[in-house]
Amino acid sequence: MKKRGRPMVYNEVEILKEIHRLKALTVNQIAQLYFNGKIENAYKKIKKMEEKHYIDSTIHFVQGRRQNKVLHLTKLGSERLVSEGVKGIRVKTTTELKPDRSLLHYIVSVNDVFVRLMKAGISVIDSREWKARHGMNRTARARGGVKLKNGDEYGWLLHVH
Repeated sequence: MKKRGRPMVYNEVEILKEIHRLKALTVNQIAQLYFNGKIENAYKKIKKMEEKHYIDSTIHFVQGRRQNKVLHLTKLGSERLVSEGVKGIRVKTTTELKPDRSLLHYIVSVNDVFVRLMKAGISVIDSREWKARHGMNRTARARGGVKLKNGDEYGWLLHVH
């Protein structure tokens, strides 16, 4: 039986770069960014990347209830990005790349905002890059920035409770 429509095309390296840049992404966030919100398609591609050991996952709990599967890069994933010539990437151990459990809620919340902005066509600058660009201490409260189409840039804070 012939399948209808175009085959799903995605760039594995682009997904790995985004996971690295934003420290971690949920399955839903990846589905929104790369698969037009289609969770099933995202799960298929994520499973392939997990089988290659490019990404690993941890579970995000809120008030004792499972909320999200949160994906992060592994050492093999960072090695893949380096081998593809992605700039600004250095190979780290999987332990170094795994987000701290105490920060998962914060990371997921910030990335929810970032995904919505990116879907609206606004460039997003993560906190590490923003602080480096503006000579800020890494403990500064800035949580990142946005760059509008006209070139204006704005920093922002996010309070998560």
